[in-house]
Amino acid sequence: ALRILREDRASVDSMDEIARTLGISRSHFDRAVSKQVGQPPQKFLLNCKMIHARRRLESSNLRVGEIAEALGYKDIYFFSRQFKSSCGLSPMNYRNSFLQD
Repeated sequence: ALRILREDRASVDSMDEIARTLGISRSHFDRAVSKQVGQPPQKFLLNCKMIHARRRLESSNLRVGEIAEALGYKDIYFFSRQFKSSCGLSPMNYRNSFLQD
């Protein structure tokens, strides 16, 4: 489950689906992941996505929409809001601040 959340983050449609694939209940899945990583699976997935987004913004010339799409977002504005909430800057401001350093 952790490998899926870390590596195949764009393909995750729901935590229920992962739990079913593993043959366990959603509540057991939530408890097991929380015990392993210290946070609920949905938050862990979001953190994995934001780490990947920061890396892409730092090391590529991909457009923000391309990065959002690669992470499984269908709405670039939702991605941008989540990124800003997580990192304190919009994706473009993050990229620009990183390039200035």
